[in-house]
Amino acid sequence: MKPYCTVPAILAITLFASVESAQATEEGVFLDPATGNYTVRYIGAVDSDAPGLLQEGTYFVSTKIEPVLASAYIWAANNSIRYGYAITNRGQQPLIGFVVPCVGYAPINLWESPVGWRTIVNVSNFIPQTRDLNWGFLDIDEDLDVPPTKGLAPGSRQAGFTLDSPALPGIAEACMEGNAQFPTFTTQFLDDQSPSGMQIEEKLDEIRENDHVLRFAAIPTFPIPSPFSAPVLLGNIRAHATDWPAKSLMEPELWTAVDRMLDAAIRELTKGHTAVGLLKLSEIRAALRMKYPDLDKTTAHDDPKPEQIPGDPAAYKAFLGLHDRRLAAKVLDFDVAFVAKKLTPP
Repeated sequence: MKPYCTVPAILAITLFASVESAQATEEGVFLDPATGNYTVRYIGAVDSDAPGLLQEGTYFVSTKIEPVLASAYIWAANNSIRYGYAITNRGQQPLIGFVVPCVGYAPINLWESPVGWRTIVNVSNFIPQTRDLNWGFLDIDEDLDVPPTKGLAPGSRQAGFTLDSPALPGIAEACMEGNAQFPTFTTQFLDDQSPSGMQIEEKLDEIRENDHVLRFAAIPTFPIPSPFSAPVLLGNIRAHATDWPAKSLMEPELWTAVDRMLDAAIRELTKGHTAVGLLKLSEIRAALRMKYPDLDKTTAHDDPKPEQIPGDPAAYKAFLGLHDRRLAAKVLDFDVAFVAKKLTPP
């Protein structure tokens, strides 16, 4: 499931006079490897300040952030689960947008923002039966001229993003955006009626749709069946986790073992063999702890301080990989433990 940031995508174009340099005569959208931004060259529209002349602008990307997203979930009042998130930004630009996709049939009772952040709940236009819970550092609909220093600064950590839901956790990709430069337009844009202009518009649309950074998060996913049915709930959990190895959320050999035990538990519980089903659930939790002996603890790989995140690119990538796999194991353990508790006589 692919989320789309509902923080308004910022198209930051700085427009200049016609380009006379022989080295800049080609229309199109070009990645600048030195800055990571995009140079846009286009012929001015007929009704622009420079009709028919080659113009140049810059698209400033919002992806110069390197966030680590920590997820927490604990039972709270009224049989709800309190979901909490903390972001550490070790990128080059401040982080101003954080969006969690919430499956439409997983109810949300309330949500809270840290000081200086706002929360907006939007119906997703892209993911069926889904709402987006959007935390923004400020309302950029009202304040388009966002100072470049606003947001979660590089090297900083922000906690306090919370929501309550009675639904058990699953995993989906949350979306984050950095504070990209947004200068004032000085002329009108390209001639989007010409073939080259239409191609440039299509390329910019593609860039805008992907102008964010994705990180895995624990989100409300599984409503508890009423009346309670362990086979139904476990079947939903199993179906949700099937693609975890493909997403690098669980080692293939571990998932093969867990999937086999989930299948056995579902079959036994469907037959009414509660004791055998409980045994299979305990075996799943044991297998997860065999892989991660400290699964019950919160380590630096789960919720790191800024100084605990590696600076080396290869080490950072490995750190994120272990972070995600531990998250998946913890989520599955939480869900299986809930089912086992429901099946255990008081």
